Amino acid sequence: MSRDDSRQTRDFSSNAAMANPAAAATDPSSTPDHPAMPASTYGYSAEQPDSFPMDAYEPDTSPPSPPHNGWSPTSQNGLAEDYPYQQDMSPPAATSADSFHDSDTAFPESQPFDPYEYDKTGMFPQYRPAAVDPEKLRARKGASEVMSRLEEDARALGDDAGPGSDAAQGFLERLLEAYDGHGEEFRVDDYVRMLRLMVRFSYGAENRDSRFNRAIEDAMRINDIATMEEGVALMESYSSLSLRTPLRGTAGVLMRHLEGQSPPSEEQLSLAMHGLHQLGKGMIFHGGLFDLGAQYIEQMSAASASLYAYEGGRHGLRCKHLMDHALPYVIAKVPQMTLDEVMQAAQGFIRFCRDWMTFFETALPIVNEQLGELSVPQLQLVLRFCKEFRGHEDFTALQEAAAMLLSSRHLADMSLQEAARCCTYLEWHPKARPGTRKLVIGIHAKLMDKKDDLSSLSVLDAVDVLDCFGTWLLRSVLHQKLGDILVERIAEVRYSPNIGLWLIALDNFAKADWFHGGYVTEAISIARDGYMLDRLSYFQQCRFINCLARLNYYEYDVYQSMSERLIGDLPLLKTVGELSAVVWAFSKANHVHTPFFDAAYSNLLNMMHQQSMRMETNSTANALVSLAWSFTVAGYHTTEYFSSILDYAFYNKDPHAKMGFKRLQQVADVCLLEIPDEVEKCESRDIIKAIHTSPLVRQLRDIPLNMRQGMSDKAYKYRGKAIEEISACLSELGIAHQIGLEPDPSCPYLIDVAVTGHTRAALIVAGLDRAMRTADVGTEGQPGLFNHTDTGLINMMRRSFQRRGWTVGVITQTQWRGNKADRREQLLDILTDMGVEVPFLQY
Repeated sequence: MSRDDSRQTRDFSSNAAMANPAAAATDPSSTPDHPAMPASTYGYSAEQPDSFPMDAYEPDTSPPSPPHNGWSPTSQNGLAEDYPYQQDMSPPAATSADSFHDSDTAFPESQPFDPYEYDKTGMFPQYRPAAVDPEKLRARKGASEVMSRLEEDARALGDDAGPGSDAAQGFLERLLEAYDGHGEEFRVDDYVRMLRLMVRFSYGAENRDSRFNRAIEDAMRINDIATMEEGVALMESYSSLSLRTPLRGTAGVLMRHLEGQSPPSEEQLSLAMHGLHQLGKGMIFHGGLFDLGAQYIEQMSAASASLYAYEGGRHGLRCKHLMDHALPYVIAKVPQMTLDEVMQAAQGFIRFCRDWMTFFETALPIVNEQLGELSVPQLQLVLRFCKEFRGHEDFTALQEAAAMLLSSRHLADMSLQEAARCCTYLEWHPKARPGTRKLVIGIHAKLMDKKDDLSSLSVLDAVDVLDCFGTWLLRSVLHQKLGDILVERIAEVRYSPNIGLWLIALDNFAKADWFHGGYVTEAISIARDGYMLDRLSYFQQCRFINCLARLNYYEYDVYQSMSERLIGDLPLLKTVGELSAVVWAFSKANHVHTPFFDAAYSNLLNMMHQQSMRMETNSTANALVSLAWSFTVAGYHTTEYFSSILDYAFYNKDPHAKMGFKRLQQVADVCLLEIPDEVEKCESRDIIKAIHTSPLVRQLRDIPLNMRQGMSDKAYKYRGKAIEEISACLSELGIAHQIGLEPDPSCPYLIDVAVTGHTRAALIVAGLDRAMRTADVGTEGQPGLFNHTDTGLINMMRRSFQRRGWTVGVITQTQWRGNKADRREQLLDILTDMGVEVPFLQY
């Protein structure tokens, strides 16, 4: 499951938060298609039923969704004003042609509308304010003196009158009183100046009353006489105040002036694109302006073409055909663009950047030359497209340069959210350079310094960090801290727009071999919900069971239900690598669900019959070895055609090579002991026998299988201590025994404690490297005790010892360590079951 293909952690971020962060921070209703709006969109409230007609303007009623908290503008008018460079630009939730018109504009089904009229004016006819004679509007005297005094008062207040302050509230009250007294004489420029002052002092929803409603309604009536410049200025204010219906309606000013202009002037096109930009802030798709831009893209200035690409990218798939058309014209204008305009266009092309790689190749020299002038969000954008083109040496070099610049100049001043967001684009790849790793190490150190206060990170940030660190093999207490955040906010994880986010986090814990009991419990709880599991693809469901196996976790009902669920679509797994990952998971736990294994076995034989496997690749060879081991664990080595599987698994193997040796030797041992006649039928029988008796057996037999070095050392240490304590207990009982006995030189395993004498009894200590965790809760209140001892590995050990004439018993290491007072009785019970004679019990 590729992270880029399976997750869109930032594709659904709210652009409203970018346009008006103060409003979005307090409004939980921000969604991609419905930016954050005040509870009463234009000040309407139940207490003021006559202030703004309900049938004329509908407030936004989009479903609640927490706004993205990652807004970080580069400047007041910077490129990150609308959506920062680290954001993807997915299409809004509704992308069908029928849903192109904004869904928050409700209208009675009984009143048909004219789509052409909507495109031309920007509003449905029944929702326009009552018309006013244009001549009367033009005859207004204006209130320039009043507005000039108010602007002087605003300048005098300076920075002391911050949003929400008493000074700001007092000024806004004087502004509305001035409108009450002189509103009848306001002209277009007066409305523009008034709205700009409201924006300056963050006129919020809590202040919007009937006077505000009347001012907005009056401002919309003057659209018929507004110039393009005035229309764009009004749109800027409406966008900043999160007023979507006036914003949409004022777009008609632009369309009215552009009618009959063939072609429009460069200035008119610039104004049109600026208006399109303001509509984009409100996530309003205006087909007329986009079509106009596509028609005259060649006549646009470089700045306008950059802005057109930026807005097309905002709407994602809905505008892809327009972006395909615009691409060569934008590329031709790149040499005339400023650095900010190049990066602005790059943000527009980032969503489908692999389809539009020629733009990034054209922009590469400009970005390389002026890399030091980029802001943090722009550098994150550079990391983003370099990640997409990491197979190209030039982009890999640019990624390292950007990473080194971030590390040396910006990392110390970055917020935790910015640092975490860099991790989205810094995952390891074979061509990654030291400078990139240096930034990852620096981010890790920064987060470690704040490990006790990571609450400012969102769940998306936490998953990004886990994903990045997992690819770089960084494993630390941060995994526990980030896991705690995910558990605390599990509802956000569960109901994320990215339906597989909870699985991505689980996969990252598995990659790091970090068992977070709380998160594993929550993930299994999600998986028990059939609806949540059905939302995942078949391959993601396979990945889920594989994650549990890699985390060494077993619950019977989970494995059973997943095996039943996966049977039907097994033919979807077209490669041995895909098949081996899911079959190995069940074999490791020794959970043999016969119908599932029958289907998997049949699927493998079909692949072999079709001869579609590339035997020369290491991944295929390793997958075949894993499948041979898995089916041997499940007992399928006695079935028909298994000799062919052995030939594929042992094909061209070197008996003296360490890669894959332990699994091969374990398979060879069981097959030579249990099905020697079938082995003789194999073309690879000489290799099988050579591996079975190889000198590497003694060298590698006691190294735990598939465990990282730290965990391997821990497992070996704990098991060794338990063996010593068992040996001491046996000595007290007067039972002859031997530690670490080798049954014979070809045996893949040592007997942990061998009871010698009349009864040949082999005690296996099931520790961290052999047993699997269960839901049993330990002393720290977390699930994960290693109490599942009937695993695939112990199954293979038991069969190997039994074929050599030993009676086998298993001691659970966690139980042995946990019940010190009862150890003697526990050991006696096991010895009695094995038929071992205990001297003092004979009297």
